[in-house]
Amino acid sequence: MSNNRDRSTVAPRQDRAPNQEQRNVAPRALNQEQRNVAPRAPNQEQRNVAPRATDGQQRNVAPEQRNVPRTGGTSHGSDIAGTSPEPSSGGPSPTVPGNEPQIFSNDQLSDATNNFSSESLIARGDCGSVFKGRLRETGQLIAVKQLNHRGVQVLGMELHMHSRLRHSNIINLIGYSVEGYYSIVVYEFMPWGSLQHRLHDRSPGMEPLDWNTRMEIAFGVANAMDYLHNQPDAPIIFRNLKSSNVLLGRGFQTKLSDFGFAKLGPEPEDDRLHVSTMIVGNPGYWAPEYLTGTITMMTDVYGFGVLLLEIVTGEKASQGRHRLVDTIWPRLREGNTVRIADPGLRGQFPVSMLDKAIEWALACIGNDPASRPTIKEVMMVMDYLRSVKYNPNEGTSNTADGLPGGPGETSSSRSN
Repeated sequence: MSNNRDRSTVAPRQDRAPNQEQRNVAPRALNQEQRNVAPRAPNQEQRNVAPRATDGQQRNVAPEQRNVPRTGGTSHGSDIAGTSPEPSSGGPSPTVPGNEPQIFSNDQLSDATNNFSSESLIARGDCGSVFKGRLRETGQLIAVKQLNHRGVQVLGMELHMHSRLRHSNIINLIGYSVEGYYSIVVYEFMPWGSLQHRLHDRSPGMEPLDWNTRMEIAFGVANAMDYLHNQPDAPIIFRNLKSSNVLLGRGFQTKLSDFGFAKLGPEPEDDRLHVSTMIVGNPGYWAPEYLTGTITMMTDVYGFGVLLLEIVTGEKASQGRHRLVDTIWPRLREGNTVRIADPGLRGQFPVSMLDKAIEWALACIGNDPASRPTIKEVMMVMDYLRSVKYNPNEGTSNTADGLPGGPGETSSSRSN
């Protein structure tokens, strides 16, 4: 297979809704089998992704502390990363048995974190500060998020979402505490930090992520998103996908975190296409329609495309006023995709798989939501990309034997 042909075809910048020619944005495949990987535009049923107007107490997200339950179950949740079971094929019930959070006292969590000392601080985010802790009663390591005002406002949704979700690629919420002026949430501890930390803020002596690990992480995120979008009663739009919300456990097990800004999507009989909503998150991941206050499941797909570009290039989604989705196009016009790969990879990756990852990332960030693939299609391709292991002893490989057909060609990829 020729390297030059693989690398030479790139897309023009999408300044308006892309036509068919513009959507073919990745390096041109060399044979029919490879060309079949390009995504199809989702059908009408899949594009009907808007949330239904919330009604009933189950969907009401109370921004104030008084609406957060102060009593409940005493389940401790999973003790270590990677122990939450896979969902059943039918998905979770509105409340998954065993997902009841434990109620902690502030004294317990203060003791666990050495009085929330600076030495225990491991991260600061939009909704509060996160501390590493250890429960005296069990010795369990935990992550303790002390919520700020914004975090308190979305605490109801955070607890509600975790009550209905259980998946190996979604963080486990162990419990919470609401006492006096303090609102605190307790999660399983992820010892290897966030994807943002591993890509952009590595500690001295920390090795960059290798290609195989990056593809495993990308698949883990896509797998979690596919689970959210295909809930049996109503899909969930995550709305806040970014590298700091992708957490890593031992062996780089990947878990999605921070569900306070999530939205419930339409029930099966609902035919509305979108919902107006406030804009939150990192501008680097915002889809064009999100800037108008509109979200659909395709808005999440756009965010995943940005994250995938971030994973393969090692660049931040936004840097000041500059967004990765804008700066990537001039470099792609130069005709050599290898030049945009993260220098931290040191050239150790299969070129054909890099091309395929970029192809799908660009398909995800199409200006027109209808042109983007579904997250199920994306997840299937990420599963394939992670299965093609790079062997550094063999050098940079161009082999792409066994590339899967386009997910849109199979009925299974179109089923929910």
